[in-house]
Amino acid sequence: MAETKKRFRPSLTAYRALENEVSELKEELAKYITMKNTLEKSNELMEQELDRVRKSNIELGKLNGQLCNELQVIKSRGFWKRLFNRE
Repeated sequence: MAETKKRFRPSLTAYRALENEVSELKEELAKYITMKNTLEKSNELMEQELDRVRKSNIELGKLNGQLCNELQVIKSRGFWKRLFNRE
């Protein structure tokens, strides 16, 4: 006949120690979940800010192109137009 292992029966002190360990692990898990939610929210806000900055960058690029064209037109004026500051 094969020997069967006896069931582990903790003492009251061991049982309370295990309960404390479980409660500590639950607290750590709650902190982790809160931290995860905070990070996800932060990532979402950072993504929105990045989209806003990209749109702003596109607009500024267009404005820069227009101003460069205007500057080129001003620089390529003839002598008399430059002298009298006329377009």
